[in-house]
Amino acid sequence: MKKCIFITVFLNPDFFTMFEMLHDSIVKYGELDNVDIVVYTETAFEDLFPPNVKIFINDDIDCVDKACKARMDVFKLGLGDTYDQILFMDTDIIVKGPLQKVFDVCQEDVLYVLEEGSLTDDTLYYGQAYFKKEEIEALEDKSAFNCGVMLYNTSPRIQQLFADIHEDMNTVPTTFVDQAFIVHRAVKSQCYNNKALKNLVVCNNQNNQSGYIIYHFPGQPGFAALKLKTMKEFIHDYKIVVARYNEDITWLRDEMINCIIYNKGEKLNIPNEFFLKNVGRESDTYLHYIIDNYDNLPDVVVFTQARIADHQGEDNINILLNMKNSAIHNRKSKNYIMHVDQGDNVFWDHDFNLKKEYINKFTTDQYKDNKIILFKEWFITNVAKNYPNPINIYPCAIFAVRSECITIRPLEYYKKLLTEGNYHNEPIEAHFFERSWYYIFN
Repeated sequence: MKKCIFITVFLNPDFFTMFEMLHDSIVKYGELDNVDIVVYTETAFEDLFPPNVKIFINDDIDCVDKACKARMDVFKLGLGDTYDQILFMDTDIIVKGPLQKVFDVCQEDVLYVLEEGSLTDDTLYYGQAYFKKEEIEALEDKSAFNCGVMLYNTSPRIQQLFADIHEDMNTVPTTFVDQAFIVHRAVKSQCYNNKALKNLVVCNNQNNQSGYIIYHFPGQPGFAALKLKTMKEFIHDYKIVVARYNEDITWLRDEMINCIIYNKGEKLNIPNEFFLKNVGRESDTYLHYIIDNYDNLPDVVVFTQARIADHQGEDNINILLNMKNSAIHNRKSKNYIMHVDQGDNVFWDHDFNLKKEYINKFTTDQYKDNKIILFKEWFITNVAKNYPNPINIYPCAIFAVRSECITIRPLEYYKKLLTEGNYHNEPIEAHFFERSWYYIFN
């Protein structure tokens, strides 16, 4: 049985960028065997596609309305004569698993789609305007569907369905709501199944570890910028490195699969738990993670204490995810403060630890080798030759960073840093690290 993936790319270069992301995910996770990738596009993009893609050109697609309806040209292109099964996917999709599992669903001559909305919804997207009221009332199942993913055999019945949809689109004037025509005809002819894909395909799910094969990020047709942003945030793998003593971490449960808990307190008995000696505060935890995973870092690492409510107002996982997304787009999260040295808040000054307000908070044994040192001196010795003013600081050492910002320094550098604070459970150097992370990863 010959199969293909059918994708359309027209008008906006951003849609080609989304295609690249989709294509890369198909190659990486799709586990394709004898499945062609067929793209319907225009001359402007023709030379940009990779060599494993078969291309069909149509330079008459000059508006969003036509670009949306182009997915229905599949049989006009003769693909029904070449392939037995076709999986259409919008460009705003990321694949995260073997696509054969999706193709295996196609057992009958119906259109396999993902349930979404209702025929009774007062919106044109689900075709309500094309039904008579009594037609909808007579249906036991009034659920509609999304057309971003469509799986079908190239049988005479399906080809007739597409021909009928084409006739409707040519007869009734409208603007880029091809989905309404598809839903209307498929429901009227009872030629659809919007249930079978529900465990394989999902819309607008940002958790890339949730086990679906196809992740679709639909939005308003023709508007690519927000979709691109969402897809970029989705495709990057990440870990949340948690420095714990005995804090409650139930607030992390929705992201626990992406968390690594470095525990210096009571045992939690969870799979992703690693025990460390109680020294160095969170800086010891962060450096242990970097050293242990230097050659296998995810795209983004979120570093956090196990309780952030004292510092961020609440224990809310979305705060960390927002930092993760910020790092994706900016290399480092932007939740830092900018402090002007000798400013109003002396706690962040370069000599804070020897100011009268704080000098009595730290005893000599809280300094490495019992040698009292200014933060500025420590910074110049261990981080950078020039002390910045103003200085960017991640308060409470909660932030996110991309892996290339970590590996810009050699592994030996982090091993040396580890020795700066692993001699005491409350070393002054932990405060020095808090003021330095932005520049350590610079």
